[in-house]
Amino acid sequence: METAPLIQVDTFAQEPLAGVPVAIVEGALADTQARRIGGELGAAATVLNEENLRIVPVRESVGLEAAVATATGLYQRDRLEPGEHVLDGPESQTVELNVDGTARVPAPHQPVEETAGSIDRIAKSLGLDPAALEDIGADLPPAVVDVAGGTLSVGVNFFEHLSRATPRGQLSELCADLEVTRLCAVTFDTLKRTTDAHVRVFEADGTERAVSAAAVAACGAHLGRHDVFDADTIAVESGHAVDRPSIVETGLTAKPSIAGRGLVVLEGTVSVPPTGDDEIIEL
Repeated sequence: METAPLIQVDTFAQEPLAGVPVAIVEGALADTQARRIGGELGAAATVLNEENLRIVPVRESVGLEAAVATATGLYQRDRLEPGEHVLDGPESQTVELNVDGTARVPAPHQPVEETAGSIDRIAKSLGLDPAALEDIGADLPPAVVDVAGGTLSVGVNFFEHLSRATPRGQLSELCADLEVTRLCAVTFDTLKRTTDAHVRVFEADGTERAVSAAAVAACGAHLGRHDVFDADTIAVESGHAVDRPSIVETGLTAKPSIAGRGLVVLEGTVSVPPTGDDEIIEL
C-alpha cells in the first residue's frame, strides 16, 4: 500500500462537521485512488499536492470549494504562502490567498436569464405556497444561470417559509425542462446578524447540499442583475437544514468571485491500495 499525509478541510465552515468537506493528500496518486479517498471521507473532492495542486472531483461542480479548501487548509498548516495559486483539474482554478487566511476564487461569467417556468410551478416543486414566492418575485423574478450544469435561482419572502421547503417529484421535471441541475432558493431573512442572505440548494433529485459555490455565484449574479443590495459583495449563510452550516461571500456582478475560509478538522496519514486493488483504505 502507498502511504501519504492527509488533511481534511471543511470549506466555508466556522466549526467542525460543517460546510463542504474536501480531502487534501500530499503525493502523487491515480485519480481512481484519489476518488476512493474522497468517497471514504464523504468529501466533495480530493486535492493532490504533487509538484502542483490538482483537483480530483468526487462529485461535479466543486472546483470553487476545492480551491478555497486547499488554500486555507494548507495555509493553516504553514504549507502555502499568501498570494495567487493555480489548481489544475477538469477546470483550472486560480485562488488568491490573503494574509488573514481567507481565500478568493473568481467564478466564471454568469449569464442571467429570466425563466419561462411559472412561480406557481416552482413553488409546488418545493412544496411551498406560491404566495411565498410571488411578492418577492415581483422585484426578483426567478432566473436561470447556465453555468456549471445550470442553476435556477428563486427568491422566497421569509426564512420561515424557506425552512419548510420539501422538494417533490416535480422538481426533477422542472429542472429537466429548464435544463438545470440545481435550484438555489434565497431569502434575505437570515439567522445571523452578520449575514445578508440565506440560501438552500437542492439538486434536481431533491438532495440538499450544505452549500454550493456554483449556486451561490449564480445567485450573486441574479441579485446583482436586479440591484437588490447597495453593495459589491454579500455574506451568504447556508446548510443549516442539513446540520452543516456554512458562510460564503459572493460578488454581485455577472462575473462574481467566491470567498471564504476552511477549517482543518482531520490530519493524519492514509494508506491506499494500488490502482485496481479493492483492499480497504486505511486512515
